[in-house]
Amino acid sequence: FCLGRGSQYPVAFLGGKGPPTLEPPWNGILITDQYAGYNAVLDAKVYPQRKSAVCAAHARRRFEELSRGGSSASAVATEALRRWARIYHAEAAFAEMGHVERRQARQALSRPLWDELEVWLKLQRTQVLDGSKIAEAIDYSLNAWKALTLHIDDGTVAIDNNLIERQIKPWKLGAKNWLFAGSALAGQRAAVVMSLVQSAKLNGLDPWAYLRDVLARIHSHPSQRLDELLVQLFRLLDVFTLVLGHARLSARRHPDDADRGLRVAARRLPAGPLPCAPRFWPRAEPPGADRGALAVLGTGIAHR
Repeated sequence: FCLGRGSQYPVAFLGGKGPPTLEPPWNGILITDQYAGYNAVLDAKVYPQRKSAVCAAHARRRFEELSRGGSSASAVATEALRRWARIYHAEAAFAEMGHVERRQARQALSRPLWDELEVWLKLQRTQVLDGSKIAEAIDYSLNAWKALTLHIDDGTVAIDNNLIERQIKPWKLGAKNWLFAGSALAGQRAAVVMSLVQSAKLNGLDPWAYLRDVLARIHSHPSQRLDELLVQLFRLLDVFTLVLGHARLSARRHPDDADRGLRVAARRLPAGPLPCAPRFWPRAEPPGADRGALAVLGTGIAHR
């Protein structure tokens, strides 16, 4: 939550933190919509480890707005949308690829389309009036061409920022109805709740179920362990429920092999790194034998 749209807010947000919790300034690639407030954040002289990537959806949207209106629609904008469609069609085919493979595919299939678009836009720019809406749309893309096409050389960079746009859309639409948060403190609290709701959705959780469970725990939960209630760790409950079930079943069927249930459960865990909490917070306190099994498996997950 910020009180305004000035550059001081993104600068502060990405600038790191001092004591007691040291956090270095953020470095990486920032996808933006060319909002001037990000210029200070991406100043190469101050932050040489940061790069700017321009959102292709914002560039395309400027042509889309001019293609509406029936007979009054811009023919140049309509043709531009056709060319954008070819680029996005190619990009859709790369969605499930790894970073390296995606970069190679973009180099082979997307780059020629971008090169054609650049040549065509430059040609059209010589034929439209300065100051016209179509000239502004063309300039928006050409003036930031390097940042707009940066994703071609980096498979980790998205072509646009639509993922985040979709996450904030409910709140953006709501803001038109709410108009006022009441106070700066109320705005901060609203931002926290909105972040938790969207984080729950991104992690495949029902936001209502997650918040209801956390609110029921938080009054008795140790304050120094509040991180255990974060959305990312909430999903561990399913993992540990699986382990607990196998441990109990194995204890009944194979009393001479206490670790059998853990080995079976470990083979059924999802592949890849798992988020890990230093402590397990079950809904109900399990028997002593189960606590030991969970602690052992928790250590195993932490070192996978």
